[in-house]
Amino acid sequence: MLLCIVYLLRLEYQGNLLPVRSGRSPATPAERPRFPLLTLLPLYLVFLCALCRENGQVKIREAKGGLFLSLDGFILNALVSELHRDFADSRIVKVHQPDPHRLTLLLGETKKKQRLVISLDPRFPGLYVTTDQFENPPSPPLFCLMLRKFIEGSRLLSLHMEDFERVITLSFLGRDELGEQKTYYLSVELTGRHSNIILHANGVILDAVKRIPWGTAVLRPILPGLRYEAPPSQGKFSPLSLPAETLFAAGQQSTQTVPQLLCSLVNGLSLPLATAITTSLTLSGSAPTQLTLDQSHKLTREVYDLACRCQRGEVVHGYLYRGEKIHFHIHPLPQLNLTPENVIGVNSLLVTSFQASGHDDPVRQLRQKLSKEVETHLAKLRRREEALEKDIAKSREREPLKRYGQLLYANVADCRKEGAAAMVVDYYSPDLTEVAVPIDPKLSTTDNAKLYFKRFNRAEGTEKHSLLRLSQCLLERDYFASLLSAISLADDLSTLLEVARELQDIGVLPQTRGKTKQPAIQGGPLKFLAPDGSTILVGRNNLQNDALVKAAGPKDVWLHVQKAPGSHVIIVYSAALSDDTLLYAAHLAAYYSSQRHSANVPVDFTERRYVKRPAGGRPGFVHYENQRTLIVRAPTI
Repeated sequence: MLLCIVYLLRLEYQGNLLPVRSGRSPATPAERPRFPLLTLLPLYLVFLCALCRENGQVKIREAKGGLFLSLDGFILNALVSELHRDFADSRIVKVHQPDPHRLTLLLGETKKKQRLVISLDPRFPGLYVTTDQFENPPSPPLFCLMLRKFIEGSRLLSLHMEDFERVITLSFLGRDELGEQKTYYLSVELTGRHSNIILHANGVILDAVKRIPWGTAVLRPILPGLRYEAPPSQGKFSPLSLPAETLFAAGQQSTQTVPQLLCSLVNGLSLPLATAITTSLTLSGSAPTQLTLDQSHKLTREVYDLACRCQRGEVVHGYLYRGEKIHFHIHPLPQLNLTPENVIGVNSLLVTSFQASGHDDPVRQLRQKLSKEVETHLAKLRRREEALEKDIAKSREREPLKRYGQLLYANVADCRKEGAAAMVVDYYSPDLTEVAVPIDPKLSTTDNAKLYFKRFNRAEGTEKHSLLRLSQCLLERDYFASLLSAISLADDLSTLLEVARELQDIGVLPQTRGKTKQPAIQGGPLKFLAPDGSTILVGRNNLQNDALVKAAGPKDVWLHVQKAPGSHVIIVYSAALSDDTLLYAAHLAAYYSSQRHSANVPVDFTERRYVKRPAGGRPGFVHYENQRTLIVRAPTI
């Protein structure tokens, strides 16, 4: 497709798209009107997006060690049937919008304060009911205000999903501005990156989470006052009406696998579910061309039966798989080769999977985000370090260049050229043998000698410059390693926020928009009381370490794990400092470091007055002297 666009633009530039006017000579380049091909680029991009649309499922971003989720039409149908059965006719007490991608509707007339959560979050889209509370912004967004105006205090009449499409419609019986009863609809469109939540009534859009204005590349504008139209269908068969003959005929001409063929034909069917169905019928390894009509009937019957169970609300439990990632579905997934946990209820299945993945934990979310950014920069630094080491090793092989140059100068009068080599007497050899020196035959002997000395000087400069850059790269690597250690050791949100602020200060993370003042540091270093009553302070990140060292007195004892990232530890000065207190502080320094799980950890300690922070150094970096070392075995606190 991209090649077609490039070719059309090339034709436009050459003027080959313009016809020759009849009876006249071809137009000159100055007279030729330009065909506006650039205006068609947005349409090409829309076409590409349509080609890339996923088959019948909402694909979720995968995080290392997190959740693998494929919300296909079957899970959503079973979920909608269950929620309609349990929560239809509930009153909407309050509407909140904790973030731009999530709504919560507080349901009344239930035993607990349950919230219907509608999420467009790429990590966990969909809807579910939970008793969890969410932190809401101080002022609600505009869409939240519109929902409060029209559906707050209304009754939830129904939840409906049409023909396994990924559009869930919630209908509410409320009142309009005149106090008369009116039905409002909230359409939750789970269509990948085009997901949206749209409020409409009488076929007219009232508002949406994502407003889409008019434009040349916009096929479906979403603005208040426009008619509401459902997203275009994918043109597939409903799982309730797929003919076995169609599946059999398509298989005879397909080059896909049987699960992929099913996904391309059946609406709302995801690849994991299709693989599970074909595995249960021992057809997952078969080619579609080998499908018989009888096997096609079995496949369509299996899909039909599962679809009917979902629509009738007969799915009473699901399957949760705990492996490297969390998998779940309402149908067994034997291809995972894991033992599933049975979870009663589709809504409970979603909530349990969500909690098991840890995506609902803000500390874990922020830790994963920060770790990913720091690990990315560490990988860049390692690649840079390898490239610099290669440059240094190559530049150190420069001595032959100097020798060749000197030999050419020494034999400038009597050297003999033989093609691309100069035969010269090697004065470095005791036997004064004749050697061949590679040269450029187009240059004179003197110019070839100058060229060798130029390459020698360049290699010498490369080594000097690369060594300097390598030392800076190693310092940066140690600094980011200390950040990664601080992230892994942080156990609360405030400490991670301090690390995030440090990453913003050095440009790794983007700065917060606006001119709002950054909140003050709330956490501060950890405080421990030694057996003899001495106070011990432990910094948990570079900012706290800097503040700790600056605030310490000159006779306070400073401790740090040797040659590894870790916390700075300060023992507040006491005239009767005991060995037990020093050993306890050393255990703290080893425990709050990257060497926590090592058997023997060396910890350096010295007085604070011997600890200096280098000018222009990164936060947490210090130079120290007059230190002594303790060996901590199996650090504990």
